[in-house]
Amino acid sequence: NIDFHTFFSSSEYFGKDGIKSFLDHMKELGLLANDNHILMGRELSLPHPSFITLGALLSMSGSNLLPASLNIGVTQIANAATRVHVNEMTIGQAVGSLLSYSLSEKISPYSLLNNSGSLRSFRHSLVEDGMVLYPIDELMSDELLRKSVQHLMIDGLVTPKFVPYLPKTLVNIFHFSLGTNEVADESDTQLFDRIFGKGLSGHMTTDQLVTLLSSGGVAGTKEEILEKIGIKPGESQVVTKGNLYRAIYLLRGKVLHWQK
Repeated sequence: NIDFHTFFSSSEYFGKDGIKSFLDHMKELGLLANDNHILMGRELSLPHPSFITLGALLSMSGSNLLPASLNIGVTQIANAATRVHVNEMTIGQAVGSLLSYSLSEKISPYSLLNNSGSLRSFRHSLVEDGMVLYPIDELMSDELLRKSVQHLMIDGLVTPKFVPYLPKTLVNIFHFSLGTNEVADESDTQLFDRIFGKGLSGHMTTDQLVTLLSSGGVAGTKEEILEKIGIKPGESQVVTKGNLYRAIYLLRGKVLHWQK
């Protein structure tokens, strides 16, 4: 197995080209063929980000004693995954964020487990601080889109699709996708209606979107506003799911209590 902390950082993994840049790097090292098959008889398993529950960071007694690394509550099997360096560092960051939020909101860390409103606010604050709660590859290079989608997922307004990777690859088995480059459809306009309370039938047009953004206080010319939601000059003027998600963040981020 490869000790991944010597090979790439999270910014490299989720960088401009996402997973592709890392796979290209592994090919340069002679570990992968062009079709992502393993070379030289080496074993390569690329781990997907995992979740560590809030309860694993809290004492059963309800005290304010919190772990800082590997001393969390997990089973022996789970410990095989949580003991690696990236999780050690992440646990420390998570506990630090938890303590900071608890002190600022004057709420005990343990009480967050039983307070859905505070827990929701805490999760939204993590997203605004740059944390990645839902690591979906297609979003990682776009901060605005990444934040918007994570906020929407926290509130249960969007759900990613389970997508298998290429059948021949031995590197990854599956990932999750929201199809943000797909053309927005009726379900997306229903989401928009639910948040904005406007009746929009069928596919939303760029003119409708620009009008909403302009009236909502987003400054700029039509071209500048479209670029803010991911439609660059000269590109197709078809509204995608990603365009709608960005627009929701720009217009309703504060109203929905996503932004501070």
